[in-house]
Amino acid sequence: MKKITVIKLEGDPYCTQMKDILERMKVEFPKADIEVIDKKINPELAASFGQFEYVPCLFIEGKKVYESHPGDSYEDSIEAVRKVFQSAVL
Repeated sequence: MKKITVIKLEGDPYCTQMKDILERMKVEFPKADIEVIDKKINPELAASFGQFEYVPCLFIEGKKVYESHPGDSYEDSIEAVRKVFQSAVL
């Protein structure tokens, strides 16, 4: 499985939601290689992934594959993140 990197910001409501979604994905994809980077704690490392406006933002092997947007529903986020994990399996 390819490495999935999640850029988050502690306290952000979408990132809090993503934490729950990631827990679900760990059950569905137990061999997932997940790295979580907090943008506030490690801004240099987060910036090394390039441009993104919103968090959470997911990358596979350094390539952006999902970026949260205001108004995204929980259900839509689950499906989008599931697709990211499925892509990482290939």
